[in-house]
Amino acid sequence: MEIKNNQPTYRVIEGACLDSWAFETALELGLDPKLIDRARTIAKGYQVKPEQPKNKKMYPLLSNKKAEKLSEPHANYGSYSLNSAKEVLSEVSGIDLKDIRTLKSSSRPFLKDEKASVVYVLRTKQGFFYVGESDGIAARLQDHWQEKGKKGSEVIYVCVGKGKSVARRLESKLITRLQALGFPMLSVEDRR
Repeated sequence: MEIKNNQPTYRVIEGACLDSWAFETALELGLDPKLIDRARTIAKGYQVKPEQPKNKKMYPLLSNKKAEKLSEPHANYGSYSLNSAKEVLSEVSGIDLKDIRTLKSSSRPFLKDEKASVVYVLRTKQGFFYVGESDGIAARLQDHWQEKGKKGSEVIYVCVGKGKSVARRLESKLITRLQALGFPMLSVEDRR
């Protein structure tokens, strides 16, 4: 695309494309600016290696030797482990690490947890994270595991004894904290 005065002209010309004007073009064509902002956020992850959190001891990024085995790892996000998210969940919730449960894909939560209010963190095979809350964790996870991008995801979760409103507040705090630490998030809509 021809560029004049650092703006696309929307005129195709011969040559190599060295810059993407996809976001500007999408805005010009009337796509929702919120959607474009979210796409920009995700695209940054493909261009820049995430920064190491300041507290390396509490939130260790895995070295290449210890990197988790992912069948389709995301280019830059494979180093953010579910164990690192577990430490953040413990910090934000005040719940001891030993009380945070881990589930492999398609396994079931403890029977006593199935009707409790829970906050969970799902990590996809591609290395993206999703935070949610539910009063029916087993059914909710089955829904997630049937979605194309979430098949094979691992999950951590905690029971929140004080009900759905407390779980929602915790979910919001956790999304905000993970995002601030640079974890690649599938969605941050529920942080409000």
